[in-house]
Parts: sequence; C-alpha cells; structure tokens
Amino acid sequence: MDITLAYSETEDRVWLRSQGQMLWLTRRILLRFLSASGKLLEQSVPGGEVPNALPPSHRIQIDHEEALAESPEGTAALQHGKESPPSADEAQAVPVVHTIHITPSPSIWVVTLQSTDVEMQVRLNRRDFHRLLGAMSMAAQRGEWLACDMPGWMRLGA
Repeated sequence: MDITLAYSETEDRVWLRSQGQMLWLTRRILLRFLSASGKLLEQSVPGGEVPNALPPSHRIQIDHEEALAESPEGTAALQHGKESPPSADEAQAVPVVHTIHITPSPSIWVVTLQSTDVEMQVRLNRRDFHRLLGAMSMAAQRGEWLACDMPGWMRLGA
C-alpha cells in the first residue's frame, strides 16, 4: 500500500495521501494517534514469552529500528520527496481527519481515518505500521510538534 505524507508549513498540518484520497491531519489528532499507537505496539511487542527476554522497552526499540532499516537491497524504508504537497487551491478542498481508529491484530493492523465526508481504511502489517508511525513522527518533528508523551523509541534522531 502506498501512503505519502508530509508536513505542510503553510497549513501547519500533515497531509496524507493514499488510495487516491488526500486528508489533513492536525497536530492534535496526529499526536494522539502517535501516542495511542505507541502504547498498542508496546503492549503487543513479540518475545515476551521467551525466557530471559529483553524488557518490552528494549524489544520495541529493536522492532521499530528493524522496521525502519533499509532492505538488504539498500531500499530505504521511508522515502523522502516522492510526492509534492497539495497546491493552495487543493488544500482548501482537502478534508480534515477528526477521528482515527486502530484495530490491531497479530498479522494486520487496520487504521481507519474519518473526516466529515471521507473514510479511509488502511491495512498494514506490523512492519508497515511501524513505518507509518516513523513517517508520521518525522512529519511531527518537522512541524516542531514533539510531545512529551510520545514514546522515546518513536523519536527518530531525538
């Protein structure tokens, strides 16, 4: 699934494009999503049943770093500058997300983004969910939106 997103300085929002649709994410909704998603990932990090396993905080850090690492072929997990932001005219017509639902499972995480007029549902495996969070975290950092309740393992380069 192709998802493109970036911080827009002119709108002070993050735009997200997928499945031919574009949505705006506000600071409030994005930071709440990152916080809630981080907690869900921490609660479901694999390896807890292994004797003498690393603590969950270490396992989630490793899980996240591996998801964001380059592939053996050298392909970056997160690519920059793939798509341009909406024009000023387009920006006025883009719906603003008011609710995000996360439905986790061992194999597929479903993210449902809702605006007044549009509902977008994105299905991701755990690795791609980490990548989405990594991209959103980068966009939040670009907007200088860092929140103290965002997990440390999610703060790229922080």
